Amino acid sequence: MLPHSRPKDNREGEYLADPNTLLGVAVLPISLAEKQLFLLNWQEEQGSQGVNHYWAGAPPIPGKKYCQKYLPMLAVLDHSFKVEEIAR
Repeated sequence: MLPHSRPKDNREGEYLADPNTLLGVAVLPISLAEKQLFLLNWQEEQGSQGVNHYWAGAPPIPGKKYCQKYLPMLAVLDHSFKVEEIAR
């Protein structure tokens, strides 16, 4: 197991985890009544990096609204995909 640290107040920090394992890095206050977007960025020691996202809230965001409004916003942050190739 690799060493890891966890900031006490859920701010950005450095985390290390063994491959194919789960590591809790924060406890986030989530309300199902409020839609929230969490953007996740990571970088591996070898230099490769990635971005992903998580939508919280209910009811789910309609697919058309997601593709037309939010996916372009995520593409600007991510740079790993083209909206027009995904949202058809």
